[in-house]
Amino acid sequence: MLVFDDWRYRDYVISSFNLDKPYDLFLTEQLAGDELVDWKGATKYTPEILEALIATGYLRMTPDWTHSIVEYPNYRFDTLARVVDNVSTGLLGLTMNCVRCHRHKFDPIPPEDYYRLMAVFATAFNPDDWLKPSDRYLADVPPPDKARIDRHNALV
Repeated sequence: MLVFDDWRYRDYVISSFNLDKPYDLFLTEQLAGDELVDWKGATKYTPEILEALIATGYLRMTPDWTHSIVEYPNYRFDTLARVVDNVSTGLLGLTMNCVRCHRHKFDPIPPEDYYRLMAVFATAFNPDDWLKPSDRYLADVPPPDKARIDRHNALV
């Protein structure tokens, strides 16, 4: 009963290409699909809500090794850096490995901009309030239904 599974994201990408979805919408859904729809206040998840949530799977494709070592903040920031690397190489066409630590004469962006981009994703991958990967799943039903299901399951 989870919104994010690899195959759902893969099917979203294939469907987007098959439907000739505008590229700007395709990118926006992947980076902020959860902000495009009111999934928290919905009483029923429409296909549009589910699609927007599944699209954010792009950000969840980043390798995250904090499942058993959440107590080490360096691993949290390493995961956050991987998100920035995935976005920069996949969407911006820039490698940012060097700019994370130092400047080169011909780097396309300065380190300050690298950390500004990282700050954008730090609101979702909050290193100070880190959730293990297994705790980041969203149910594929609205929050009121999920609460009802959880209450029922607690009785079993």
